[in-house]
Amino acid sequence: MLNKIVKAGSITNLTDARFFAAFDVNYIGFCFDPQSPNYISPQNALAIKGWITGPKIVAEFANQDIDNINNIIQFFEPDIIEVDAEYVEQIIPTAQKFNLPIFARTPKPITINNNVLFYIIPFVEKETIGNLIDKYIFDLSDSSTTSINISTINAIQLKGTPELEVGIKSFDKIAEILESITN
Repeated sequence: MLNKIVKAGSITNLTDARFFAAFDVNYIGFCFDPQSPNYISPQNALAIKGWITGPKIVAEFANQDIDNINNIIQFFEPDIIEVDAEYVEQIIPTAQKFNLPIFARTPKPITINNNVLFYIIPFVEKETIGNLIDKYIFDLSDSSTTSINISTINAIQLKGTPELEVGIKSFDKIAEILESITN
């Protein structure tokens, strides 16, 4: 069992989804931003979602058209909406309409909005955050994780990676991190 909150973000394949679900991560996210290299179609994400159990499902959006977001939410039925922090105010009515919590991505610590469950931020030292550390998920996916001491933080984000071939990939680095936070 993991001793930290873990979000696996930007999942694009069943191999990643099943790997993270087997580790009992708390959240698995699918990126619905068509401009992102991590984009997955709602249809493919729904098919993957059907093969996993356990984690809450996060629909990751950019600053997209609100009608498009509403359509994806109705089709995909996620547990959580994730947007950039500057888009939180615009997404609140949609979150309330579908009774969904919000995650917000931000490049640096910001003033907390009570409508946001968690902020996802690149790794920064705990002292930078202060006593609001429980509101942040630290994104380790773009960091040199060998030099980061994650013992002082409560929540992390890791990301899926492309497969070498269908069903074939290396999870060594990610598994090392997950095993280090397993009871």
